[in-house]
Amino acid sequence: MPEKHATSDQGCHATPAPAGAGVTAGDGARYSDGFKHFDLPEGPVMPERAPTGLSAAGKRLWLAVTKDYVLDEHERRLLLEACRTVDLLDDLDAAVRKDGALVSSPQGDRAHPAAVESRLQRITLARLLAALRLPDEEADARPGRRPTGARGVYAVRPAS
Repeated sequence: MPEKHATSDQGCHATPAPAGAGVTAGDGARYSDGFKHFDLPEGPVMPERAPTGLSAAGKRLWLAVTKDYVLDEHERRLLLEACRTVDLLDDLDAAVRKDGALVSSPQGDRAHPAAVESRLQRITLARLLAALRLPDEEADARPGRRPTGARGVYAVRPAS
């Protein structure tokens, strides 16, 4: 699960970044994922630069996630695919808005192929985001609520 950026006054416990500001690690700040410990750099921890090739929506998603979370390589890969999917969804939506939801065919009117593909890409996006397992602090903070996480077919199950 991605770890929140840590701050020096919080020790090894990950905390959310203040709204609109970078997180300062400070002297002696340590990050821990339960297995390894390492020093955080001094000064603000900036979000990772968005990979090239992403459109505006994909870049916004990338920056929104990387400003708050430290991602491992496999998590960065999942996030990149989610960003590409968001961009593709924007392109598909533009095609449907341009041509309309129905297109004519020899068999009669049918759903626009971009609308059909958009539905499949939304499912893919949901799966990618579920696989990232980003915590939902608002839902987890409400009293009487179970902590959220991957559920159903997306949950990690122990080996039998």
